[in-house]
Amino acid sequence: MRAFGIILAKDLRQRLRDGSLLLLGIVLPLTLAFVLGLASGQAEPSAFAVAGQGPFVEQALRPLERSGQISLRAAASPEEGARLVRDGEVAALFAVNGDSIEVIGHAGQPLAVQLARGVAETYNAQRQPATLPVTVTRDGTLDGEELDPRTRQAAGPAVFFLFTLVSGTAGVLAERREGTLVRMLAAPVGRWSVLAAKLGGGVLVGLAAMAVLVWVTGLLFGAVWGAPFVVSVLVVAVVLAASGVAALAGSFARTPEQAVNQQNAVAVVLGLAGGSIFPVPPVGGLDVLGLLSPHLWFLRGLGSGEVAVPALVLLGFAAAGWGLALARTGRTFLT
Repeated sequence: MRAFGIILAKDLRQRLRDGSLLLLGIVLPLTLAFVLGLASGQAEPSAFAVAGQGPFVEQALRPLERSGQISLRAAASPEEGARLVRDGEVAALFAVNGDSIEVIGHAGQPLAVQLARGVAETYNAQRQPATLPVTVTRDGTLDGEELDPRTRQAAGPAVFFLFTLVSGTAGVLAERREGTLVRMLAAPVGRWSVLAAKLGGGVLVGLAAMAVLVWVTGLLFGAVWGAPFVVSVLVVAVVLAASGVAALAGSFARTPEQAVNQQNAVAVVLGLAGGSIFPVPPVGGLDVLGLLSPHLWFLRGLGSGEVAVPALVLLGFAAAGWGLALARTGRTFLT
């Protein structure tokens, strides 16, 4: 255990000295979150369909259309409006029947759906009394798995860069190339202690980076990650998943450079598939592919506030990745 602590402390000091923790864990995620915020603010006006008439349309939607903040398209019926949403021609439908408002949004455009929801709920809140029901659905399912725009713009980049930060496989390969791994194994130190310390350092770095990002993005961008217990469980689970996946990707490498390249390639593919930068539209099976990405399960858990299933899936990624990586690296590297 003492040897494990010494090796772990040495690796953590190295991470601090080489700047990888600061750059990949803090600076780049915050920069990307800021850029995404600017991009969403300068995007073209969102297109919405409206079926029905009433004070909501004239008092809430028409002023926004005249100011250029949204564009409206009339739908002859709620069914036609729902078809426009499914076909991706509009981001959401306002179905107004006089005594209620239903917002039907496209699953691939969560920011626009959130805008539509805000318009409807703000109008309702300003009524005296506020009795106009507002129902929000997304492709026929109850809304509840989408983060608000600010939180998504913070959480997405955070988990995207996490997968480039956490693996210690490149460190094992570097130690072997420099000859220090042989000296460590010649000492009365268990080889699994060496490997666990190398890989465990990435987990601690990932946890530290995510904790800082949750705090900083809340202060700077107004991100609301959710209940502390839910966020804590999901952060631990996704860090373990990222470490396992990255370690498995790096276990196929023979040099530290190969390990870094392979881990970064896997991180980019999984990040894009999981919608950590831009939401994945539900076309061509892309949304199904996203189910293979830990990023999606982390963001889904934050959005829904339900921790059990996303956390279990993330821990499954961790167990599979770590198990296979340890089997490979234990046989290949520690010799």
